[in-house]
Amino acid sequence: MGLDRRAMTAFTDALGRGWEWNFVPKDMPFSETSLHHAASARITQFRMQFQDRVLHVRDLFVVMGTDEEDALKMTTAAMFAITSEPWRLEVDLWRSFVNVDVPFLEWVDGMGVGWLD
Repeated sequence: MGLDRRAMTAFTDALGRGWEWNFVPKDMPFSETSLHHAASARITQFRMQFQDRVLHVRDLFVVMGTDEEDALKMTTAAMFAITSEPWRLEVDLWRSFVNVDVPFLEWVDGMGVGWLD
C-alpha cells in the first residue's frame, strides 16, 4: 500500500500505540480488488511467454498445455510468476484441479459457479 493511502488504515490501540497496515487488510471494503489487480499484473508481465495458455479471472488461474510435459512446464512458470514479487500471493493446491481436460472444464463451467466468466 502506498504511503499516500496508509492514513486510511492507521489506527490507535487501547494502549495508545499507533499502528498502520503495510498491506490492505482482508476485511477492508473492496480489499479483494487489490489482490485481483496484483495477480493480474503478475500474469500480464509474462503475457508474451504465456501467450494464451494462462488465463486469469479474479483469483482463478487456468494453465493449459499441449501435453502433460508442456502443462507441467507452463504450471511451473505460472507458479513462479504468481508467487514471486510481490511475495504475498500464494497458490493453494488443495483447492486446485490438476491435469484436467476440456470436458471437465466445461462441466465445471456448467455448474453455474461462474469461474470461467
